[in-house]
Amino acid sequence: LLKGRLLLERGDAAAAMELLQEGIRIWPGNGTARLLAGRAAEKLGDFDLAVSEYRDSIRSDVESTSAVYELAALHEAEGRYQAAFFPLNLRLQRKPDDGRAGLDLVRIALAAKSFPMAIGAARALEDVGWFVIDNIPPTLLLEALELASDSSDIKKVAVVVDTRSRSLFAQLRSVMADLSLHVGSVTTVFLEATDESLVRRFESSRRPHPLQNDEGSLDHRIIDGLAREREILGEIRAVADLVIDTSSLNVHDLRRRIEAAFDSDGESDFHVTVVSFGFKYGIPVDADMVADVRFLPNPFWDEDLRQLTGRDRAVSENVLQGSGAQDFLTHFQELLGTMREGYLREGKRLVTVAVGCTGGKHRSVAMTEELATMLGETGHRASVFHRDLGRE
Repeated sequence: LLKGRLLLERGDAAAAMELLQEGIRIWPGNGTARLLAGRAAEKLGDFDLAVSEYRDSIRSDVESTSAVYELAALHEAEGRYQAAFFPLNLRLQRKPDDGRAGLDLVRIALAAKSFPMAIGAARALEDVGWFVIDNIPPTLLLEALELASDSSDIKKVAVVVDTRSRSLFAQLRSVMADLSLHVGSVTTVFLEATDESLVRRFESSRRPHPLQNDEGSLDHRIIDGLAREREILGEIRAVADLVIDTSSLNVHDLRRRIEAAFDSDGESDFHVTVVSFGFKYGIPVDADMVADVRFLPNPFWDEDLRQLTGRDRAVSENVLQGSGAQDFLTHFQELLGTMREGYLREGKRLVTVAVGCTGGKHRSVAMTEELATMLGETGHRASVFHRDLGRE
């Protein structure tokens, strides 16, 4: 179980799951093992197994709090709000003075009326000191920001705007142009996902898409509402400073992406998110730049390295010592430095760089970690996200 925990902390969810399941076979009533197995399953994208393990953890240890909160968060991220209520209610029945469970219950009740990913992003910003306004009609945006600016304790404001405001949303583009004139620094974040992911979220929440039943429309499918939404949002996406594809993200991954971009007390003018990925799972659609490191020798063919990942020292050294690795890192860092000035002139402060290999386990992970380290050493704000690590 200790080895499983360490592997999970290092990002190798698949290997961790094998050890944890072996531990559970030996000790099925171990609540901690069940909790860790739930986390590993969630990392691997097996949400049904994660739910099962979290539930078993709660049954095994009625005093456990982590499994309760993580089970509720998982249900909430998937839009299953009623299911999220149950473990929190159970926790409050056993411990009525649990303030966190009570607050989570209220928050999820509010989230049930909105889009889960937008709420998740807003909550992450609130946690790093932002004042968040959700679902405000664009025509009231300037007025709301002026009121916020008059408050001495409000320094940073985030606004969630989406097509729930229906016909009023059409005015957002012109309002955004006015914002840059009346407010200092404005950063636009655009959250998106594939149609398949969005349909699954709407169906699990049993709520219609705001645009699928527009007055006069003959189409009443979720997919029709999504098509209209993409058409409406096209111009906004084109000018966004940061685009985040949430298709393969859970609420915890999204929180990390938002916090990495905005959790800073300084006035850093440029932030780079370096994402590792596997080409066999598709190129990240939110990438501003894509680098292909499949030209490097593949550790997969080394029996001693195959089960490790690019975060392990042996694999990292193997990749970084490969022919062309250091030249690539040096030239790519110089290229980013050149592009930085142009991006800043155009008002773009948030950049996503995707580094890919075949499966997103060895080469891209090692190169991503090293590139982020090099960028940090030269004064850039850089964060790392391994999109496909643990999927194999």
